[in-house]
Amino acid sequence: MFVPSGIPVDKNRTCSICRQPFQRSNSRQMRCKNCALVAKRARSRVYLRQWRVDNKDKVKAIAKNGLPRHREYIREVHSEVIAFYSNETFRCECCAFGGSKSFVPFLELDHIEPVRAHSNGIRQLETGSGWWLRLRKAIKGRHPIGGIRVLCGTCNRAKRDYADCPHTSMSNLQLIREHNLRGPI
Repeated sequence: MFVPSGIPVDKNRTCSICRQPFQRSNSRQMRCKNCALVAKRARSRVYLRQWRVDNKDKVKAIAKNGLPRHREYIREVHSEVIAFYSNETFRCECCAFGGSKSFVPFLELDHIEPVRAHSNGIRQLETGSGWWLRLRKAIKGRHPIGGIRVLCGTCNRAKRDYADCPHTSMSNLQLIREHNLRGPI
């Protein structure tokens, strides 16, 4: 590798921080990749700390208004995803609870095939706002994630704890569904 002045540069150097040999990717590189990343993070922390000191009013405004706006956004995403997976009915697939958009907080997504414990014994579940955002992105990209259905909280917990919802084993399941579809008497 040659610098613009035409002087050849030795590609093997020692890191200025950890003193380990590394191969340079450009003529100005003085640190190995690990030490460069650590130094970059440290510079970022120093900059952010100074920015917070210099902009206390902005920090207070972000702390005051930032989280509620994020919550509203996640509620919108949650509503869109529930609408998609319930085919705009906003109903539990098991007991037919719901029926309008106001029931969205009580509806949950259920994995039709249960998420099994992995080899390390820890259940790997995606939860939180990242899960909802990923589902929304998949829906918008016309590649919805399969094996998911909408259930109310009661049916979802019963399926989790007892492997089956009590509504499915009742002989009058059809009567319950008809009653829920008509509404209270």
